[in-house]
Amino acid sequence: MNTPYKKDIVQQYVDACRKWGLAVGFYYSPEDFSFAYRNGMKDITRDGHWEKAKPFQAKYKQFVEAQCQELMTKYGQVDLFFIDSDVLREEVKATVWKYQPNCLITRGVLETPEQYLPGETLTTAWESCMTMGTAWNYKPTNEHYKSGTELINILIESRAKGAHTYSMWVQRSGGN
Repeated sequence: MNTPYKKDIVQQYVDACRKWGLAVGFYYSPEDFSFAYRNGMKDITRDGHWEKAKPFQAKYKQFVEAQCQELMTKYGQVDLFFIDSDVLREEVKATVWKYQPNCLITRGVLETPEQYLPGETLTTAWESCMTMGTAWNYKPTNEHYKSGTELINILIESRAKGAHTYSMWVQRSGGN
C-alpha cells in the first residue's frame, strides 16, 4: 500500500480468488534486494546473497518473518505457499506453518523441477515450474513460445507421470 496506487493489491487478489472459488496461493522470495540495499548491500545479486547480508542477517530474518506473519494472518486461509529461495527457507516454512498449519508449501517441501518434467513417475507429490517460453520474465524478442501441440504433450506427459493438477504461468505481451 506504500505506492502511488495506495491500495492493498494482495487483498484484491485474495478477494478475487475467493469470489471465484479458487484456492489462495502466494509466491514469496525472501531475497528482498530493496531491504538489502537499504541496509548497505550495494552489490545486488542472488549469488552469495545471504553471505553478503552477514552484517544485518538478524534484522533481515526479523523482516522476513514479519512479512510471512503478515501474509499468514491478514488474509484469512492461505492454501498454497511457494518459496523461491534457499535463503531463510526453514524460517519461512516454520512461520507459515505456525499461523497456517494446513497451508501447502510447494518449493521447500516438494520436489519442484524448473523448465522440465521429472524423468520418471514420482511416487510423492511434485510440482514442475514451467513457462510457455524460455524465460521467467517477459522477453519481447528472440523468444520461442511452446506450440499448442507442445503444451498438450506436456500435459499428457505430466499426467502420465502422476500429476493430478497442472497450472502454467502465462506470459503475455507486457509481462502480464
